[in-house]
Amino acid sequence: MKISTLLFSFALFCLTSYSQNKVDSTQFYRKELRRLQNAYEDSFRNSPKTKELSEKLKYTEWANDNYSGMVFFSQVGSANYDVLNADNSTDGFGPISGPMISFGLGFSLKKKRTILDIGVAATLYKKTTKGEEFVKTSVSPLLQLDIGYDLVKNRTINIYPYAGLGLRISYLEYKTPAQTNPSPTSISNLIANNRSVKERESEFGYQAGVGFEYVILSNKGPHIPIFLKVGTNRAFKRKTFEMEGINYDPNLQYGNWTITLGIKIVGRWDR
Repeated sequence: MKISTLLFSFALFCLTSYSQNKVDSTQFYRKELRRLQNAYEDSFRNSPKTKELSEKLKYTEWANDNYSGMVFFSQVGSANYDVLNADNSTDGFGPISGPMISFGLGFSLKKKRTILDIGVAATLYKKTTKGEEFVKTSVSPLLQLDIGYDLVKNRTINIYPYAGLGLRISYLEYKTPAQTNPSPTSISNLIANNRSVKERESEFGYQAGVGFEYVILSNKGPHIPIFLKVGTNRAFKRKTFEMEGINYDPNLQYGNWTITLGIKIVGRWDR
């Protein structure tokens, strides 16, 4: 075997051994660093002082008056259908009666004594029928934003006057079966007569009232404030319905009084 071949083999062996030792040393140091880090973390978690401060932090967060979380509610609002009922009675329809009932969800935030509630809601329709014809209507407090101030500095009881702005949607529909052409010649004369109409109008408004909350506290899970709001929800300017180019005003009077009942699922925080 040539001397050059021997020298090359020897050099290759040394380089391989050096690389392997370098890799083994790197892995060793990394492993030792991880072990030392884990030891410090275990020591920190198990320290009596750490446990004491953690318990105090949990109690401070639990006892704090601030919260934020989800809201689920139902709302009952007064409604007057006198003009609509009088107009409908001439065509043989019975009266519509009772308050509007809405269901919604939203978000609530309390910081110090200020309470902010944001909600969206949908309303059940009110309806009167005559044979296959019907008239139905609704007023939905689609979006509501309230700001209140808590008069009672207490973790379990909040009493707060509130005021805010909102967007509500008024809806009115008359539906009757369409009269079809018995001998249509094209799609344009397929329907001989269709008297059905419907329209919705959006109205900006305000709401104000007084809210009451009772907070069910929990040491581990979320807190649950049960709340009741009594107030009013009115439009700045009431709109008429424009149907097929004609304005019709049923003079729906909604929201002279409102009652809102719901729950909040919230967490406490100390900032």
